[in-house]
Amino acid sequence: MRSALILFAAMIIAQWFVPWSSIHRNERILREGIPFNFRTAPIDPHDPFRGEYVILRYDMEDDQLFAEPEANWQQEQRAYVVLKTVDGYAAIDRVETEEPSADKSYIRCHINAWNMTEDSTMISIDLPFDRYYLEEGRGHRTEQLMTESMDTESRQMDAYVTVRILEGKGVIEELVIGGKTIREWEK
Repeated sequence: MRSALILFAAMIIAQWFVPWSSIHRNERILREGIPFNFRTAPIDPHDPFRGEYVILRYDMEDDQLFAEPEANWQQEQRAYVVLKTVDGYAAIDRVETEEPSADKSYIRCHINAWNMTEDSTMISIDLPFDRYYLEEGRGHRTEQLMTESMDTESRQMDAYVTVRILEGKGVIEELVIGGKTIREWEK
């Protein structure tokens, strides 16, 4: 009986500890992380199980990056993307196979595709923060905003997300469409 009670107590503690540690980690990243603006083209789906959210496709995920051929890149391989800021937006400085020791501004991601030649390798990446969740009932208005901010000639949208980066992890702080945050549009 006593061992069952101890096991039950341990299970309750674990059920509280797991979400608490995740929330604590994300809040720390939002407090201490370095902000980067990632250009994006949001798409607004609705899922009855996950609620309303915006799928984020980033410009830099479509870029083909030169990488060192001796790294022997593989699909789904973990990679570390060191970031820099160019014209106010996040840009890739370099991609490494080992976690950078000195740089705070890197994100852990996965290789999406690669193309090897004799003297070079081209890779593309998948960033880990690909959804921005909305309050229930805000999806339709967000979809309207995205349509209104679309440049019909270039088919480009004036949208980006601010992501806080710390120790290889990123947390989305805000989605900005047409120069205003989603929260500002909701007022």
